[in-house]
Amino acid sequence: MNFIELLSKKDQRMLVILNELTIYGTQTFEELLAKIAVSRKTLLTTINEINLFSIKKYNQAAISVQKESLFSIGNLNACLFDLYKETARQSIPAQILVSLFTQQVSSTFALAEKCFSSTVTIHQNIKQLNVFLEQYDLQISASPIRIAGEEHQIRFMYKAFFWALYQGNEWPFILVPKDELIEEIENTAPYLASHHTNMIQETILYDIAVILSRRTTKNFITKQITHSPTSPINKILYNSGRLVELGSPKEFVKLENSFTLAILEGPSIVNRDYSLTHELFFHYQNNPTDAYQMLLTLMECLQTFLTNEDYRTIDTTTIKMQFLQTFSMVNYFKGLKEDFIPFRDKQEKNNLFLDQIVQKVIHKLVTSYPNLVVSKEVLRRQLSRILIDNLDFTKYLPVITILIDFDMNPLHNHLIKQIKMLDYHCLFLSYLDTPTNCDLLISSSVPSNLSSSKVFTLFHRNLTHNDYQLLDCLLSELTREKLAQQPLE
Repeated sequence: MNFIELLSKKDQRMLVILNELTIYGTQTFEELLAKIAVSRKTLLTTINEINLFSIKKYNQAAISVQKESLFSIGNLNACLFDLYKETARQSIPAQILVSLFTQQVSSTFALAEKCFSSTVTIHQNIKQLNVFLEQYDLQISASPIRIAGEEHQIRFMYKAFFWALYQGNEWPFILVPKDELIEEIENTAPYLASHHTNMIQETILYDIAVILSRRTTKNFITKQITHSPTSPINKILYNSGRLVELGSPKEFVKLENSFTLAILEGPSIVNRDYSLTHELFFHYQNNPTDAYQMLLTLMECLQTFLTNEDYRTIDTTTIKMQFLQTFSMVNYFKGLKEDFIPFRDKQEKNNLFLDQIVQKVIHKLVTSYPNLVVSKEVLRRQLSRILIDNLDFTKYLPVITILIDFDMNPLHNHLIKQIKMLDYHCLFLSYLDTPTNCDLLISSSVPSNLSSSKVFTLFHRNLTHNDYQLLDCLLSELTREKLAQQPLE
């Protein structure tokens, strides 16, 4: 479940329309009406609201309406980001989470007053929020009204929440003034202020601000969640020895260190420093944890399925640390930071062979570590991303033979280039090869003397957007059929 599903239907409509135009550039009324299931009048009203937002923010409209089609005006990515953040921040679910974080309310009645809403609406939103929060192993209890769950899970969820909705806009931590926090870091942990990008500084600030805010409201870590308190990553947040003690009684310092370490041991732009990566990996090798054992299991599986060259590419400290960070994160936390950011998963398209490998790996990991069963989806996403970012899996797919009809001979090279962008393992034939059969025939006419599994008739000189989608489905179907005939052992 994604946080966007908690927003009002109107806000969801605006975001879906803007997302479709951000991706495709143009959409017909018919296409959009099929996706959002409203009347044409409501669609036009929604488009007008998007344009009003864009004009106010960027001094120009986002969408142009021409006859039966809508067109994006320029790059809409920034507009989509800003519209989501603004509508999400103003939503009742977000206001509830912020109020509970700062502990400014003690009852649903007080919460209703703060949100300018009724108690009935508040209860309805809390019910929906609880469905969303299940993935973080958290719940909102009504009496007294509060976030219930392990403190480290509460902090993890709130870091994801504030980062997704506030980063780049206003500072959300009213209990921790930003200027004071930056000054404290510069005085006590100058290492943090020496990074080259604002993004790294900002994510560290958010991590620390969540910790300090929870301490201010007398919430502390209740258990140690990592067994590596001496990890080299200590120097990132408490090399000075004083920052970690801000607002925290001494008896909690060790447990707070543990939480800080867990946050940074997971996938993070903070720990991409080359020397730190190697230092950390050396530490894990000499102080094996469950995460390190999971890495060994993963590498054993990958060595079975990958070519020697590809395995050598993966068998590097930098990439293995990415795997380790993923395993550390699922060991410490439930849920995924990206559940507060909409649409991104829908753009992911994994290689079918890669899907099989990852499924095999996860099955083996869950068999050895049953507690991972609740994190299977998180593992699938993260492992797939690391692998696809570093290797080309097209060559592992079964070959699909494609013959492009001679009627389109002048367009051969252009069509081949377009089809290759779909990332299937295609072998392109010609009539000079005198083939008697092929897996797929792309033609403007269908020769009767050629046997082919599938036929794709092409009318235009280029693959249209719809052609791409249909051809993608066709190639996926052919690939799945062939993979089923040669399953991984």
